[in-house]
Amino acid sequence: MSSLSYEFAKYPSPKGIILRPMIPVRLRYKGYQPLDTLMLVDSGADFSMISREFADNLGINTTECSPIQTSTASGRMIAVETEIRIQFGQRREIYDYEIPVQIPLRKGFPELPLLGRYPLFRDFDVNFRMGYCQSRGKFVIKRVTRRRPDSDYR
Repeated sequence: MSSLSYEFAKYPSPKGIILRPMIPVRLRYKGYQPLDTLMLVDSGADFSMISREFADNLGINTTECSPIQTSTASGRMIAVETEIRIQFGQRREIYDYEIPVQIPLRKGFPELPLLGRYPLFRDFDVNFRMGYCQSRGKFVIKRVTRRRPDSDYR
């Protein structure tokens, strides 16, 4: 089983171009058409998150979901939660998962679709290599193949 390797994407910000770990994914919700997009691999986010506008494009009706209170880097807010299918990979190594996703009811947030730690970091080792070369970094995703028992860490 090999690792997946991605270059950081150049992203414009008010302070100039910054590098962000963006991964190409295909998202699906129930019987609706899949949507190909980039998601920010966000090691600081517990869960994945997409905007209401993005949810509409996937066919998610947020009025049919129960509201929850969630915390983000921007503070606490009301969101809804549902599950979507995510597919990512390279060459012949393709992964297909059902993941929980939060959708803030505040319009336009988050700016980018976020791929949070759960369940990605449970099943994959994610290694950010910002110093990999002078102009660009990369990040590597590798399937976890061996786990230690919890008792090793008590």
